[in-house]
Amino acid sequence: MSAEYVPDRLYQRLFQSWTLPESEWPECKQDWSRVDAVCALPWKGTIIDFGSGDGTLAAMVCSRNPLVGFVAGVEQDIEQRSAANNLWLGRGWNVQAYPTIGNRQRQFDGALCCEVLEHLTPEEGHTVLCDLKRVMKPGAMLCVTVPKPDGTRWVYPGHITPYNTVQIAHAVKHAGFKGVQVSLSSGGVVDNPWIYVVANA
Repeated sequence: MSAEYVPDRLYQRLFQSWTLPESEWPECKQDWSRVDAVCALPWKGTIIDFGSGDGTLAAMVCSRNPLVGFVAGVEQDIEQRSAANNLWLGRGWNVQAYPTIGNRQRQFDGALCCEVLEHLTPEEGHTVLCDLKRVMKPGAMLCVTVPKPDGTRWVYPGHITPYNTVQIAHAVKHAGFKGVQVSLSSGGVVDNPWIYVVANA
């Protein structure tokens, strides 16, 4: 990756901002709404989570979707990768983190790419999306989230590529995904700061 890597701790277990009371973290409802929106999708089988951090989101997806059997996290930060394997593997939810996508072919029933693409150049983002499509089964579901360029979560260390709804839809379609649906809503939460994309391989 040519872009400078800055770990995104928003989904890190030791910084679960959504668990704080609103008096301490006014945006907690927004954070919870994103977790709820992602977890509410019909996940099943084997999932790949690109940019998985310490596996917290993957574990939450597993905990709310009993048809999920395994999540392979892809995380380049060795500390977060180690934390994921220590926290979740074989401890209620089958989540394991790896350094790269590797040479897997068409083995995943779903893919997560949440709060990742804004940290990459457009070219790097395209490579990631193409790699995800390569390892997903035909028809498998992809979920992408990115911060709105004019929202409260855009100002964050390491964000280099802003996406609006048209740009993110184009990026996902350009990687070969079909049935691309873009949403700005999240459970009726006011001032939702993210863009949600769901598509199929």
